[in-house]
Amino acid sequence: MNTEELYETICEWRGVETPCPTCGGLGVRTYPTTSTWHSGIGGMTPTNGVCNKCWGSGDAYKPWPSHRLLLRLHNEKATSTDSPDTDTHSS
Repeated sequence: MNTEELYETICEWRGVETPCPTCGGLGVRTYPTTSTWHSGIGGMTPTNGVCNKCWGSGDAYKPWPSHRLLLRLHNEKATSTDSPDTDTHSS
């Protein structure tokens, strides 16, 4: 099996029909810093992480849910559960 056949087989195994142009259908990419998809402060070391275009699916037209969106929703839920509950059973 040559490299092209291996690549096609991997994409087929993953169900990728149209490979993401950013990660080539693999779902991961190398970021130039350690901040990866977080876009925060990072060190100057190339770091592998989930692709920020397809979010790991590898398919350009079938992205998985955005990690940024999931993190924001998680943080919003955590913040809302940290607030004191109101007593709905008071007489």
